[in-house]
Formats: sequence, C-alpha cells, structure tokens
Amino acid sequence: MKLPAGYEAAPATLEDVLAIEREVLGHGRPQEVAFMLADRPATLLRRDGRAVAYAFGPNAHDQCGPVAALDPADLPAALAQLETAAHAAGVESLELNVPLTATEALAWLLAERRFRVDPLLALFLADGPWAKLDRYLPFNPCLFL
Repeated sequence: MKLPAGYEAAPATLEDVLAIEREVLGHGRPQEVAFMLADRPATLLRRDGRAVAYAFGPNAHDQCGPVAALDPADLPAALAQLETAAHAAGVESLELNVPLTATEALAWLLAERRFRVDPLLALFLADGPWAKLDRYLPFNPCLFL
C-alpha cells in the first residue's frame, strides 16, 4: 500500500505523538506513549509540512495501533502507512480496534481495502466530548485512553 499523495512520513517522537493526543484525546499520556514507542515503531504523517496523524506499526507479536489524526479525513493515510509497515514486517493479518464513530476509517477499511468486521465487539462508554473518537483508533488491548 502506497502512502497517498501529499503526505510525508517520518519516525514519530514522543513529543509528536503527545501533541496529537492532546488535541484528539484532550490530554497527553507520556508514560503510555513512551511504553508504546519502546514496543512498536511509530510513524508521523505530515501534510504541507504540518503534523496531521500518527500510526503505530506492528510489534514483535503483530499488535499494532494506536492510530490518530487531527482530522478524520487523514485517517485513511495513517492506516495506509500502518498497512505498509505491517506488510514490510511480514504480518499476514491485521487486527484493529475501530470505534464506530470513526466513519472515515471504517469506510476506507471496509470499502477500499476490504477488511472485515470480526464478530467480537467491545462496548466503550464515555461521558462528554473529551475524546474525539471519530479520529482515534486505540491499540489492542484497549485498557486505557
């Protein structure tokens, strides 16, 4: 899978990820992000020189994510980057946690890339607009946001 035109990819840093998470989740998680960066490679996507999304590729156990974008329209590019990283790592199957509010991601995954929905569904309850889950895919297992 090729990165869509107009995007540049580079390794993500702790600061890159935290800046996007503060915007998307409403807070930064420095300890969790540091753990994830030590466990799996992360890519930062830029469009017009501005950081717009990140995606964590697969670790040694083929677990990937999280994925986040400042704008939901940038999620397909981040997912394309994740799919490319997984393919390069020899991963044969990807499992992603996708909130149903992330319609841009769902449309791309299901229609464009022909992913399928696993019958195992999880319910996540939240109160208030603190997290923009239309532009965030948590990592598996989703234990905290």
